[in-house]
Amino acid sequence: MADELDIKNVPASPGTSLDLMEIYNPLLEDFVWAYDGKPYTIPANSKKQFPEFLTRHFALHLARKIVYGNHEAEAIQRVQEMRKIANYDPSTDPSVTKAVPMGRVEKMMDWILNPVGKSPETFSGQEETKLDAREKRLKNLERARVVRQAKLKAVQS
Repeated sequence: MADELDIKNVPASPGTSLDLMEIYNPLLEDFVWAYDGKPYTIPANSKKQFPEFLTRHFALHLARKIVYGNHEAEAIQRVQEMRKIANYDPSTDPSVTKAVPMGRVEKMMDWILNPVGKSPETFSGQEETKLDAREKRLKNLERARVVRQAKLKAVQS
């Protein structure tokens, strides 16, 4: 048959090679992800090599963690802003639960596989993470609440 192709002549699918490929973890914590039931660790703020198919798999999940983690902080901030409005219900606000565009994840994934220049999410292992910034904001809000209560008591006295 003329339509048949010898399997040896069929090119491998993109991203499925066993050639080693490097991945960079910009987080301040180790990234652990399981593949085929076995956990793999990429140490914090370092590079590690895996076969290409594993590297691309880990890069996708690491990129999602970074992008969705940043989006989660944005959503929490939006809820806090909207709670100032009376009778606000975050479950009915579509902007809080909006999906992160896959384009952002793909850009982050490309950067994780080739970390040149500044991250597309303006994220660096050397800078504070958005989670750290969120924790600082929450502490500042708590301090402000305590100060307001102290002032209120002083006025009432």
